[in-house]
Amino acid sequence: MLTKEEILDYYYQLCVSAKKSLNRDQYRALHPRYSSNLIEKIWGGWKNFVVESDSYGRSSIKEDNFIQNNVSQNKKVIVSTVFSGENYNKSAFELLKGMAKILNAELRLLYVHTNKNKRFTEEQLDELDPYLVQDLTFTHDEHAICKSVNFRSSCKKPLTNIEKISQHYKLIVVSSAKQQCKILPYDTNETFKIAYSTGTISDFDYKNTITGYIDKHFNKCGAVILEYNDTLKRYLPRNIEIVNNEIYDENFIYYLDGNSVKCKKTTVDAMVLGDLHLPEEDFMSVVTSVAQINMYKPKQVLIGDWCSFNAINHHESNKYLNKVMYYQQSLEDELEESIEKLNKFVDMTEDCEFLIIHSNHDEFLDKWLNSGEIEKDKQNAVIGMKLYLSYVEHRDPYFRYHMNKRIKFLKKGEIFSVNGVVLSNHGHVGLCGSRANSTTYVKTYEKSVTGHTHSPRIEDSNYTVGTCSQLNLTYTSHLSNWAFANALIHKNGAVQLIF
Repeated sequence: MLTKEEILDYYYQLCVSAKKSLNRDQYRALHPRYSSNLIEKIWGGWKNFVVESDSYGRSSIKEDNFIQNNVSQNKKVIVSTVFSGENYNKSAFELLKGMAKILNAELRLLYVHTNKNKRFTEEQLDELDPYLVQDLTFTHDEHAICKSVNFRSSCKKPLTNIEKISQHYKLIVVSSAKQQCKILPYDTNETFKIAYSTGTISDFDYKNTITGYIDKHFNKCGAVILEYNDTLKRYLPRNIEIVNNEIYDENFIYYLDGNSVKCKKTTVDAMVLGDLHLPEEDFMSVVTSVAQINMYKPKQVLIGDWCSFNAINHHESNKYLNKVMYYQQSLEDELEESIEKLNKFVDMTEDCEFLIIHSNHDEFLDKWLNSGEIEKDKQNAVIGMKLYLSYVEHRDPYFRYHMNKRIKFLKKGEIFSVNGVVLSNHGHVGLCGSRANSTTYVKTYEKSVTGHTHSPRIEDSNYTVGTCSQLNLTYTSHLSNWAFANALIHKNGAVQLIF
């Protein structure tokens, strides 16, 4: 169906070619696609048409002017997305501007022009113009880039195939109405690579269809904060979500107070750590996690794969060389060392409860006891019999060891959630006992945080933490998509990945 915008755009292009505004006679002389009679019928006269086309032309020229590369020299940058011609959330825009001012950060809005006939009004452009960019590079980090890509707001997976252009970059941020994240393949001799899509401050008229409902449900009003890390010499991203005109970022809340944005200190309600894998933890990752716990002051801290259980790992049962070279510990020694380290870890933190999630490495013990390997495993036979008896008598298998009173083990299948976010699934079990993935939990829960893969990820309503273990283990290679990352669960139900 013919629209007014199509006629306006056509007339504007003719004026650009002629390098002047065309009157009716000049327009007719070009034997145009749309007759002047049709135009006068729609607009009620040629003069009315010229007035509107002049306004449209100025808007078009102004939008075209900012479509250029921009370079940021700031060590803190907030990046979101706007879609041409769509209304935008004024409160969200004001919040981001106020937050940027408080943080002394730079605010940038990636501009997406998916429909050439939809334009911002001049009033909208006046407000947005100082922040609009199409591409953004950084003087501090040549391996980081923000880029506008012409995905529609309904694009479900904006990070698909982004690995194929990641060889030069350690951080790629793209425009999208969705807020997603994944770790890209990298060599562990170097630093990890991250891809993020921003979320948006644009508002959309969603169709009354299943697709429209999905877009409304999973489009995210939010942004990505890029903060330069002087030690790593690179930008690290973290996602922020705007809920009820509030932004929770780490241990601060930003909110509208009349015409200004205020900030105050707060705490987080829960924190999920990357998989711990004692006694193969990464020292600096654990130290950093302790510092984060003491800074954010969560009420609960959840841990998956607290112990590796390498002494009875069924994946390694026939790898005798590995056993001699790497797994010389008995199960008793491994448990004692892991529990001692876990207790020290808890003691270094301020008052909060630690919840151990039932995980796949815990199941190594179940499989070992069920297999009858105790008879053959002389080194671990005695501890195996004691644990076997504990299971039969339905007792805590670790009751013989001193455990800090702040540590609690969640039972297999027990559901634990905070502010509507399910935190008790490790991420290893899917439908009917099959292997799980992010999509499984997106389809099952309103919002969830899982672990298991060691690869931080955001996919719609599922957030995956990374690891606190060493990156190079006996069963890994130097090519990886693992990274260190924890998750924060805020009071409004927003989830934030912290690398």
